[in-house]
Amino acid sequence: MRTVSPAVKLALSAMSTALGVLALYVASLLGTSRLALMFAASLMIWIPLKEKTGLLYGFLTYLATAALTYLLVPDKLYVGAYIFFFGLYGFIQLGFDSLTKLRAVSFLLKFLCCNLIAGLALGIGSLFFDLDIALASMPGSFPLWAIIAICEAAFIAYVLLYAFCTRVFDKELRKLIVKRD
Repeated sequence: MRTVSPAVKLALSAMSTALGVLALYVASLLGTSRLALMFAASLMIWIPLKEKTGLLYGFLTYLATAALTYLLVPDKLYVGAYIFFFGLYGFIQLGFDSLTKLRAVSFLLKFLCCNLIAGLALGIGSLFFDLDIALASMPGSFPLWAIIAICEAAFIAYVLLYAFCTRVFDKELRKLIVKRD
């Protein structure tokens, strides 16, 4: 693979940051497609991250997107979701994919990491934000086992869709967007 200059990597980071902030801002304004836009914002990290020595540029993209989103987006729920899950997932995928070449093991590790992050978010939410798990037992709501099953299915779909989108980007779109020396 031919290399990309640091200036191009910085430009990719800036472009990814702008698109990520735009997706999160629009997600906070719209009543529909919020998860799809947050998913799109999480994909923006992958653009600079997958380049050779792109870990620094991916981290800069993550920090800049988080900071600008915090300043611009009125609903801080989207900022928190990006900081604690959606923005970090690109690093999780890159780490576990480089750790093992077995797709099933990599999938399992990513799936477990999603569950760990969700568990930490629930724990932190119950400590600091008075989030009560008993909300699931309110009349007219789903039972707790159904909520857990829905969350697990969502994590599986997220991991598989993210892997598919990044694979398509790397094989088809990267050569069109990123000009090599």
